[in-house]
Amino acid sequence: MNTEINSRISALREKMKERSISACIIPSFDCHNSEYVNDCFKYRAYYSGFTGSAGTLFVTLTKGYLITDGRYFLQATNQLKGTGIDLVRDGVENEPDIFALIKQNLSKGDSLFSDGKLMTCAFMDKLNEVAKDIGINIKTDNSPVIAALNNFPSQTFMTINSIPMNISGISTLEKISHLREKMREYGSEAHIITSLEEIAWLLNMRGNDVKNTPVFYAYFYLTQNEAFVFLDNAAAANVKNELEACRITLCNYTDFYTFLQSRNENRVLCDKQQVNASVITSLSNNCIVIDKTDPVILAKAVKNDTEIENLRRIHIKDGIAVARFMHYIKTCNKNSLTEMSVADELENFRKVCPDYLGPSFDTICAYGKNAAIIHYSATQETDTRLEDNGALLVDSGGQYLGGTTDITRVFVLGGVTEEFKIHYTEVIRSMIRLQSAVFKKGTKCAVLDMLARDGIWKLGLDYRHGTGHGVGYMLSVHEGPNRFYYANTQPALEVGMVTSDEPGIYIPEKHGIRLENELLCKNISETEYGQFLGFEPLTLSPIDLDAIIPEFLDNSDRLALNAYHKAVFEALSSQANDDEIEWLKYYTREI
Repeated sequence: MNTEINSRISALREKMKERSISACIIPSFDCHNSEYVNDCFKYRAYYSGFTGSAGTLFVTLTKGYLITDGRYFLQATNQLKGTGIDLVRDGVENEPDIFALIKQNLSKGDSLFSDGKLMTCAFMDKLNEVAKDIGINIKTDNSPVIAALNNFPSQTFMTINSIPMNISGISTLEKISHLREKMREYGSEAHIITSLEEIAWLLNMRGNDVKNTPVFYAYFYLTQNEAFVFLDNAAAANVKNELEACRITLCNYTDFYTFLQSRNENRVLCDKQQVNASVITSLSNNCIVIDKTDPVILAKAVKNDTEIENLRRIHIKDGIAVARFMHYIKTCNKNSLTEMSVADELENFRKVCPDYLGPSFDTICAYGKNAAIIHYSATQETDTRLEDNGALLVDSGGQYLGGTTDITRVFVLGGVTEEFKIHYTEVIRSMIRLQSAVFKKGTKCAVLDMLARDGIWKLGLDYRHGTGHGVGYMLSVHEGPNRFYYANTQPALEVGMVTSDEPGIYIPEKHGIRLENELLCKNISETEYGQFLGFEPLTLSPIDLDAIIPEFLDNSDRLALNAYHKAVFEALSSQANDDEIEWLKYYTREI
């Protein structure tokens, strides 16, 4: 029995009884629908013990359920042991979603709590439909979740700084002007933005309020004649002049919901997939909500020329850091290293770069069978010592003054099985085939996903995550709308979008393999049949060839892999010293 989690759940249930609440939904988000959140919002982790970045906890007076996706099935299974909380595997046939769980566990007259500031309006709309269908009541305030917490950290605000034009490429005034054009197109009088990444991009400012993501807590309200940003006053001291120059009124962060109640705009643009339910309920009853995808999302996803040049520059710096780490891990005394100490060594290689700001996410460093846990996170209890055999998977990235990186490599440390070699070769082929794709403008991400999965599917295998995600620019390492996934219905790829390419194979209790490059969408050619697009790999660092089976690759695969390694050598050799040139030649050798 996990006594700590059981004690917390018991305290929560007592508070639920006091408030006549039959069940609670505890999501993973903060008030801004962020993927990664600070400790002050980690209610789901507090009550479940599950520390993955995605998941929803559903607690009744007698039962508990944790819903999470395929990246975390193994991790959640381990972390939920002894808690009395059942794992529900999202996306698996015959497994219930949160709405099915509500119908199974609640009946007419029951009350369900879900914090209005921690769920999107779109989720609330679905929740209201279910509530009406089965006759339950929804409560969104007087939180039993918060009432039952013990010594939980409070929200903190760090200094905000602006970034110069040679980093941003487009001024805040120009971005706001384009946004107002979209508002007129949609017929909206006002626009509400609550996404931290969107506001940071729009204002050309960055902060440190969220670990590994250089954003700051903020809300933004825009009309055709006015602009208001809600920030912590002390944190915003550095940027007051910039805000005034852009004719943006600085307001206190905590006044946002009261401010909404005072406005009289009748048509307000709100992305219901982004803004929380309390935003909508704070608006006037007469207000018409225009539910459209926030236009900032697409504008932010398509990198401008300045951003692209900076991304090329910092990816070379990141690539040489990972290459030097590769040389280190292949030649050092492995018996003195553990997963956690190895992650620290990689961080040291990145810190050499003066533009390095910190990790873009917590490094995944998984040795041997631990790599089969897709988003494995080593702890003091699980920290595994390396040996002179098997393989090490390292998924890592950096935030730089000039971009965000995300790279995954598998390093062969010694003898590996024939099965591993077959799977490793297939993952290399899968990544290279997507990276080499040429496609017509207008092609959806879902179509391209099959290029990576095809060979893996033919082995009767699959991986429970997308093949790739959009990557922000000095922002979140995971951003939309671009995403390689066969079920993705988002818009087509556009020139300037950056998307990761990361297929994998995971065999529980044996091994896990994933390789990842970031790809820049670019023009290839234009013919009588239309515009054709393709990719430029921004990520430039060697792929370990020590476990590859060359005869399993066809000629086009070999040519593409060799061409990639030639580009890696040309880019990194300018950063390498004389001693490093020889090993770099070997690591990028032709096959």
